[in-house]
Amino acid sequence: SFKLAQGLTSDEIADMIRNQGLFPDERLRGSSPVDIRAVSEAVKRLSVLVTDFPEITEIDINPLFAYGNSIAAIDVKITLS
Repeated sequence: SFKLAQGLTSDEIADMIRNQGLFPDERLRGSSPVDIRAVSEAVKRLSVLVTDFPEITEIDINPLFAYGNSIAAIDVKITLS
């Protein structure tokens, strides 16, 4: 999902996640359900990060994997002004 992360509300984050087709009980190939709260918390922390450091102009995370109760960012690019 592409969205300006600065100042996101919990409702906006939940909408972003829903628009990706993830639901709390979704299972992929027999894996554990994705912990939507963990994904939401990661997005919320990114929102705080870009608010606290205005010199961050862009963060690109691709891909972000969600496994049961944990998440992993495989490739992260941060652009500074």
